[in-house]
Amino acid sequence: MNRREFVFTLALTGLCLAPSAGAQSRARGARTPFPRVTSAARLPVQTVLGWGAVAIGVGAGVASAFAWSETWRQHDASTSLREWITYNNRVNAPNDAGLRPLETSTVCELARAGVSPGSDLATVVDTCERNARSRTVAWAFGATAVGLIAIGAAVVALSPRSVAPPRAVFVPRIGPGVLGADLSVTF
Repeated sequence: MNRREFVFTLALTGLCLAPSAGAQSRARGARTPFPRVTSAARLPVQTVLGWGAVAIGVGAGVASAFAWSETWRQHDASTSLREWITYNNRVNAPNDAGLRPLETSTVCELARAGVSPGSDLATVVDTCERNARSRTVAWAFGATAVGLIAIGAAVVALSPRSVAPPRAVFVPRIGPGVLGADLSVTF
């Protein structure tokens, strides 16, 4: 049962807002300004774990977005890189016959296979490898983000909730040395 109980005590000494240890302490006339928090007033472990998984999933999603932006930046930079253009023109000859530049993936496959070696081959292979690594990281973080957010949302949705309706109790406190009132709200 997930219940919270707050007691507002207005006495000659002032206003006190604190989680209540229950009606027994008030019935005995205990004057502790901050009663102990009962286990019913704590958050359920499932809820904390669920929201933690959602938060970590959001962080993984941000990391995935950063990795994808890095992949796109590398792709844009590689197509304007002088060595990339030279290699693309060499493996896609005759370039003056109206052929379009090859797709990035095709250029990477040809470079990894060592087709048309030259001084620019190492730069093209390195660019392709960096792009492949950042794309793999982006996919991994993206899948992790989706999984953690889905699991966290399911855990939060299935965590136990309070079934008791909220209630408010007002109790005047009049007696020797005591003049005030208690308002107890439980939800």
